[in-house]
Amino acid sequence: MSEQKRDARIYTDRFKVADFTLGKFDAKVEIGTTRADLLKQEYWSHVSELMTPYSEITVRCDDGTFYAKYLVLDCGRGWAKVQELNWWNLTTTDVAQTQSVAGTLDDFDIIWKGGSRKHIIQRKSDQVVLNEGMQRKEAAIDWLKDYLAKKAPTTEPVST
Repeated sequence: MSEQKRDARIYTDRFKVADFTLGKFDAKVEIGTTRADLLKQEYWSHVSELMTPYSEITVRCDDGTFYAKYLVLDCGRGWAKVQELNWWNLTTTDVAQTQSVAGTLDDFDIIWKGGSRKHIIQRKSDQVVLNEGMQRKEAAIDWLKDYLAKKAPTTEPVST
């Protein structure tokens, strides 16, 4: 019995344009979303049916404070297991539209917008709404204080 020589070349049935075979997705997540949230399988439950293994997900936070890349390892109806490939903390100097160095309480308005939106927190300089849905004004103030405390700029990006 002779040994069959292995053909060390790739053929066209295994070589495709990635746009047709791999999903590439962009996820713009809400302020307050954490790295731990993004690794939870159930976080992706509403969009998991769009994915396939080896899909790539680029994640951007609404306020521009981080940018990340994920690889889908496995997925099914209502869940997706992802692997973080990279994570970058961003500051105002990194991304012009971000408001990482947010200012003081005086730079924001807390406004009652009715029963469905409740209190909103709005930046005075450009009228961007950072958060909404708080029943009590005191809760909105506490959220804003916490937000401002977390916005100290980082000196270098974090990569994993």
